[in-house]
Amino acid sequence: MRFLAYLLEDIERLKLLEIEREPGDGEVLVKVEAALTCGTDTKMYKRGHPQFPFPSLFGHEVSGIVAEKGKGVGFLKEGDEVLFPVSSPCLSCKYCLKGLENQCENLFKEKVWGAFAEYILIPARIVRNSTFKKPKNLSFEEGALLDPLSSVVFSYRNIKKQDLRVLIIGAGPMGFLHALYSRERGYEVSVCDIKKERLGILEKLNFKTYLSKDGWEEEAGNFDLIMECSGTEKGLKSALKLMEKGGKICIFAGFPKNYTFEIDIASLHYNQNEIYGSFHYDRAAVLEAYNLLLEGNLNLKPLFSGYYHLKQLPSVMDMVLRGEGLKFVINP
Repeated sequence: MRFLAYLLEDIERLKLLEIEREPGDGEVLVKVEAALTCGTDTKMYKRGHPQFPFPSLFGHEVSGIVAEKGKGVGFLKEGDEVLFPVSSPCLSCKYCLKGLENQCENLFKEKVWGAFAEYILIPARIVRNSTFKKPKNLSFEEGALLDPLSSVVFSYRNIKKQDLRVLIIGAGPMGFLHALYSRERGYEVSVCDIKKERLGILEKLNFKTYLSKDGWEEEAGNFDLIMECSGTEKGLKSALKLMEKGGKICIFAGFPKNYTFEIDIASLHYNQNEIYGSFHYDRAAVLEAYNLLLEGNLNLKPLFSGYYHLKQLPSVMDMVLRGEGLKFVINP
């Protein structure tokens, strides 16, 4: 089958090209109905990405309709509406055998990549482990959130307490999902950001917000759990100031390679605090995220800032780079 897809040929240069692709054994070819912009794609577009060297197709938050399937795919048929994550673990490497599926040595050797296209190929491992049928009451753009929502769910994997005061630092798309998920878990949730517009979206959903500025930490108080979603040094410094005794900080946002930061180890020791990182997700997080989408209790619609055709992608990426909106939906 021949179809159009966007190729990231070089930094800040896109090329619309025609490619041909057929599903192999265990694979599924999906007609894209909704693809979402994402911070990872923005990094690729702006400065490149170490995991995905140029030239490269890009876009990975996606859902659609089965167009063709390869041999051995028994539970899906052409016309089924489906959602799926970007990757799935191999289940045989040393990290998978330790239960660290998100650290799988082969995690991205088979991946969903190239969602800014008319069709996308789903590798056999992802078809087998983590592809789900989409119910009719779930929109395609909501279904495309399975991947980022799985990352959010995974970051709470070791949080067992029920009554927590939570702060989300950064009200971008991931901060938005964190706020919804934390509330769904029954936590008292506050969000801070440097942009009034983004905080305004969350205020309409009755979240307590703080405009990040000098001294704002003094009015915020202390928190049991802080999700650092800004990827900034100011965010880290604020998190350390606002941690309650016995509290935790999750470094959720990615930082540049070899980034270092000084912390007061004695304070961590005596206040019994914890700082941990969270990367990607495992199959359990994907399943929980899928069930959350099916339940329909998360108010996801305010996350979508606009709908555009595939050929408008360069203009959309320019808006993303200017910091406009949250997530834009590409409808091929």
